[in-house]
Amino acid sequence: GIYILTGRGDDDLPIIYVGEAEQLRKRINSHHAQKDFWQQVIAFTTRGNAINKAEVRYLESRLVELAQEFGRCTLDNEIAPSRPRLSEADEAEMEGFLEEMRSLLPVLGVTAFQPILTQSSNRHASLDTADLRCTGPGCDATGRMTPDGFVVLAGSRARGTTVESMEKHAKNYFDRRKTLIESGQFIPDGDELVLQKDREFSSPSFAAAVFLGRNANGWKDWKDSSGRDLHALRDQEAASG
Repeated sequence: GIYILTGRGDDDLPIIYVGEAEQLRKRINSHHAQKDFWQQVIAFTTRGNAINKAEVRYLESRLVELAQEFGRCTLDNEIAPSRPRLSEADEAEMEGFLEEMRSLLPVLGVTAFQPILTQSSNRHASLDTADLRCTGPGCDATGRMTPDGFVVLAGSRARGTTVESMEKHAKNYFDRRKTLIESGQFIPDGDELVLQKDREFSSPSFAAAVFLGRNANGWKDWKDSSGRDLHALRDQEAASG
């Protein structure tokens, strides 16, 4: 079968490991002894007509590809598995199996294999379609609400340095910002940093703090084209029902 180990990382993204095994219990026991980041394992297998080794490796490879494409996790896989060749019919069958897995994983709290910008939830029907901006010294970022947090769009610019008080008074945000920069998600451009890909944050405040280089209240710092902040937009939506 195919399995996914999940845990929390230091930079706000979950850590994910994707693997396959002929004996799932034996492999997972091995990971229990050798990997300490994970708190959950999700395994997929079949009854009756079992999937073969090439097919399960195909699923492993496709999951890793999707995780890399969407950038919603930190992959613990050191080497991306190559996709084995399957017949057209077998590949179509595995893609169907993959879609079933992807439909179940968000229910289990794993969104790493879904695109960031999704309209699948109506929880913030108006908020998650509005582009919002956060501006300040060296900062010009665009983002929007998502069902799982707040996404900042590629090309957004962050302040290159932090204010002196951030490390002392907002150390959690300071450390996570530093991790993001060290992981290569930004590239320097003069005195600013440019985000390379869409990146989801757990909250508007975390996103604002990273880009402004200081402690921030994202519900006040993210604003729409009319200058209304997220707090006002949320209240307006609640009042309208």
